[in-house]
Amino acid sequence: MKSHIKRTIAILLLVCFLVSLTATAVSATCQLRSKAYNNAVLIIVCRDQNTLTKGDQNTGVKEIQRSLIRFGYSIPSGATGYYGDETYNAVRNYQKAEGIHVSGKVGSTTLAHLDNDQLYYEMTH
Repeated sequence: MKSHIKRTIAILLLVCFLVSLTATAVSATCQLRSKAYNNAVLIIVCRDQNTLTKGDQNTGVKEIQRSLIRFGYSIPSGATGYYGDETYNAVRNYQKAEGIHVSGKVGSTTLAHLDNDQLYYEMTH
């Protein structure tokens, strides 16, 4: 089952990437969206640079905040959808704990780790 979920994530990420490259009707900065699959939340980024950073405000940021809070990272103001200092610090702490490059930005590597942690959480709770 795990390999099936990983394949589905990979396919969804590839489709998102291809859509962002080829569809002229798609905004250059699609919002981050969440989709349900077998009770797991898959977070897909469709942005031209595939990053979320300080100053962004959208539902994608809110999904990232919810995941970070669920995994025990402090965002005192909660999941507001605004990527401010609290989210930046939580992302940096998460990146440090995961052993990935600490930038404070949510790019493809951080997103992949969040996706995997989210899938594990959903399968075990």
